[in-house]
Amino acid sequence: MVSKQSTHEHPLEDGLSLNLYALDPGMTKRDLARIVSPGSDNALGFDPKSLENDFSMVASLSSPDGLVGKVLDKKYEVPQWLQPYRVALEASLKEASLKPTKIFNGEIIVIEGNLEVPLTVCNGGYFDFKATELTAIPADLSPDFYPEGKTPDLYLKGKTIGELLHLHNLDASQMVRYLGFGFIMLTNGGDEISLTHRAKGVGIGADYMTVPGGTPPFHKDFFKKGFDFPGYFENVIKKEMYEEYGLSSEEFRIGTYYLIDDKTSVPFVAVEIFTRLSTKKIAQRCYGNEKAMEEHPVLYAASKKSAPIIAQRFRVAPSLAYVLHEIVKAD
Repeated sequence: MVSKQSTHEHPLEDGLSLNLYALDPGMTKRDLARIVSPGSDNALGFDPKSLENDFSMVASLSSPDGLVGKVLDKKYEVPQWLQPYRVALEASLKEASLKPTKIFNGEIIVIEGNLEVPLTVCNGGYFDFKATELTAIPADLSPDFYPEGKTPDLYLKGKTIGELLHLHNLDASQMVRYLGFGFIMLTNGGDEISLTHRAKGVGIGADYMTVPGGTPPFHKDFFKKGFDFPGYFENVIKKEMYEEYGLSSEEFRIGTYYLIDDKTSVPFVAVEIFTRLSTKKIAQRCYGNEKAMEEHPVLYAASKKSAPIIAQRFRVAPSLAYVLHEIVKAD
C-alpha cells in the first residue's frame, strides 16, 4: 500500500502562500513545515540589491540557435598550481562513494574566453570544475588525499580559489565555466512557479530551494559540420523534464533562453518551461519516484506574484534569487 503524500501550505503575505509537496514517502507534514519555518536554516533570503554585483543578463534568446558558435579542438587543463588539489579532490570524491547521478566526472561543455553569444566552447571534465570552483578552499582538504610529496600547505589556509587567483595572475575566466541549464518551471498554465528543494550531495545548489537543472554533456559530434545544436539542447531539456518532472515532450513548451553570468560560480542558461499541469499534479505523478528523489525530495509551488517574497524570505540558491527578481517578477 502506497502511503499518503505529505503536503504543507506555508502562508506568505497578502493572501499568498507557498505550497510544499513531498516526493519522498518518508517525509512527513512536520518535515515539510520545518524546512520553511522562520527559525530554520532555510529562512535566509536575498535582498535584490545584494545580487547586482554578482549577476548580470548577457543575452535573451527565443531559441538555442546561435548559442554556441565555435567549438575548440582542445580539452580544458586545470592550471598547474591547482593540479595537486585536482588529484586530491578526485580521490576524496571517489572515496566518498557518491552516487554517479549526484557527482560524476562526465564530459562537460566549458566556455572559453568572453561570455558572449555565440559562445566559444571546448571539452572539459566535471572534476575539473570542482577543482577550480571559486568558493572551494583547497587547504581544507585532508592531506591523506594529496599525491605523494604534496600537501594542503601548498595553498593559503582559509582562502578560496577565487581569493587566490590574483596571486597566480589568473582570473575567473580561466577557471572552468561550464554550460549548465536551469529550468524556470511555470506550471498550471503559467500562473504559478514551481521550485525544488535540491537533494543533499548533488553537484550544485545542494540542500537549497532552487530550480531544476541539467548539464548538457560535451559530444564528439560537435565537431561535425552543421551539427544541430538547437536540436541537441532541446533533447537534453526533454530528457531532464521527463526524469525530474515526469513530463513528456507533449506536456510542455519551451519559452525564452536567458544567458546569465554568475561571477561567484558559473554562467548558466535559464530556460522557461510552460506546462498546463499544476505542481500538485506533477508532484503526485513523481511521488516515490527514485530518479526524481535523487535530484529533489520536495517540490514547491507559488503564484508568480510571490517570486520576490520567496527570494527575500527563504534560503534560496543565489542564482534562483536573481531569476525570481529579474525574470519571473518582470513577466
